[in-house]
Amino acid sequence: MIADTMTAEEQRADEAYRLLLSHTEGCGRCRANDDCEDERRLARAWRALRSAAAHTTGEAS
Repeated sequence: MIADTMTAEEQRADEAYRLLLSHTEGCGRCRANDDCEDERRLARAWRALRSAAAHTTGEAS
């Protein structure tokens, strides 16, 4: 999706996903496939934002 055609909710979900990816790439625990509370928190936030964006645009999540 092109950024200028994204809704505000979609932009927030996209930013949350990028934060999640950035964290998992830089976190030693995530790279070692260990339990990481930060990864769980970021993933929950991303899923919630993705779901909210899907409901706003009428897409299935």
